[in-house]
Amino acid sequence: MYLTCLRKLCYQIGAHTNYFHEEIAYLPGDTLLEKSAKTIQTIEKLKERMTQLFDGLRIFLILDDVWSHEDIELFNFGEEKMKSSFTLFITTRTLDMFPSSGSCWIDIPFLRPPDAVSFFFLESGRGETLPTDGEFIIARKVVEKCGFLPLAIKIAAKVAQAYPNFLCSENGVEGILTKQFNYSNGINGADRTLVNLLHRSFSFVTDVDVSDAIKICFGAMAVVFHRDGNLRPWISQKTVENFWYKLLNTYGDLKLCLLKLQKYRIRSMADIMHLLCIMGLIDKRKAKEGKYIIESFQIQIHHDLLFDYGKMVAIEFTQEKKSINRSNEQSVDLTKNFPDDNSVGFKNAVVRWNELVIECYQDKLDRIESNSDSDFDYESDPFTPNGHMLSWLPLHMMKARKFSAVVSLLSKRSFLRDRIEFRGVLGGTKLHVLDIRELQKMKQIDHGWDNQCSSNKNVVSKTKLTSIMLMIGNLLPDFGYSLQSMESKVEMGHAFTLLGVTWQSFALWHESLECFNNALKIFQSIDLDENHPYIISTMKHIDVFAVLPVVSAH
Repeated sequence: MYLTCLRKLCYQIGAHTNYFHEEIAYLPGDTLLEKSAKTIQTIEKLKERMTQLFDGLRIFLILDDVWSHEDIELFNFGEEKMKSSFTLFITTRTLDMFPSSGSCWIDIPFLRPPDAVSFFFLESGRGETLPTDGEFIIARKVVEKCGFLPLAIKIAAKVAQAYPNFLCSENGVEGILTKQFNYSNGINGADRTLVNLLHRSFSFVTDVDVSDAIKICFGAMAVVFHRDGNLRPWISQKTVENFWYKLLNTYGDLKLCLLKLQKYRIRSMADIMHLLCIMGLIDKRKAKEGKYIIESFQIQIHHDLLFDYGKMVAIEFTQEKKSINRSNEQSVDLTKNFPDDNSVGFKNAVVRWNELVIECYQDKLDRIESNSDSDFDYESDPFTPNGHMLSWLPLHMMKARKFSAVVSLLSKRSFLRDRIEFRGVLGGTKLHVLDIRELQKMKQIDHGWDNQCSSNKNVVSKTKLTSIMLMIGNLLPDFGYSLQSMESKVEMGHAFTLLGVTWQSFALWHESLECFNNALKIFQSIDLDENHPYIISTMKHIDVFAVLPVVSAH
């Protein structure tokens, strides 16, 4: 994560991102303490390198919504060696018990009651219409229930805008704000109020069934399109819309909502997307994909809290389905606490939803499977770039527990070639390596659950993963022959370094050393001197192997 942040900073100042890459070399006998020490040393070196890049520039760096104050020092690049101006601006909701010396603090309290009420009426879209005394009194109670938090007040204002009678009576407000939902029995009152307000934000559509359908679309999107390290990634709008279409047509009760949606001028999945944008639940941008100048719309969830909300909606949906399936057999207690995300029912739903995403790309999967690597003619089969498929499809297959299928896909030279053509040598290699690591991690996490699933009979062996690694190493030189620019050759060198580090995680030291030697040859071929960071980093990896016999002796 720290490397990613530094690369983004490089992009903003116009520096090359290749200054920052993985440099940690772990020995087979390293303890957890020794590994931690090496990680800290590497972070300090990266921080010093960024300080050198910043020196001479006037930097104003903003860290927004900081929760861990211990990590702030990682971004305090002007602490020691910078001679030019450096200002670090931090926003936080938690108290720093040990602030840095020389820092200035501005304590901003919650909104004052008069300001909160004014903000409520401003966001409710009343225009210049003045509130009555009764509306003003009720509005004060609303903002008080919202804890004087701007986000909660803004959501309450949108509810007031959707319901003209929202401020007509105190009882009506109480009914909206305190309504209980089956899934929220286990959360505290303050969180329940916020969740209920988020529920009511979908009341732009007054039909309950249609509103629930849109809500389920949002929840399913949050659950399916995320990674462990990124709850709010930018994803392809077209892919999400195709997924929604399949989702609404898969479940009978949701399929009935398609006709009702048309009454609200929602005739396509793009209209649902537009509605969610208006509601402020998702953000939208137009961005380029990969190396190709192809602009497409991408979306992301507006805030981390909305990811949790979407997950709760998805869990509620699986609970309702489970209750309906059991209703014909026995009575069900609907008042019990809602199941968590480790329940079998929720996991089965996630598996099914990821299968729907895979079905969106079934024609492309068939195209890949139909071309054997031995007689694959890349020039005669033109490449159709699809950023989401190349970056996400293996992960969707893992979440759908199709481990055998994802190994088959990653083993295809044509798929790896497509990734490299689209993301570049380093980017394509990194995608493949990350999928291999994710396969290892998901096997460990889901081992217990997988044993209960009769449909999951395939075991991802170490041999299968290492064969994919060998394929990557064999394919990279094919691209190396066509590389002309220095930047492309640097990417190739880093790709071999990344491959070497991954071989180390399998304890296959001969293959790892071969990759590091290839990386060194590439860096030397572009006339980098021995003091260049790329040469020094690669030599550190190679020097590790000088002590391997000593370690093995113990």
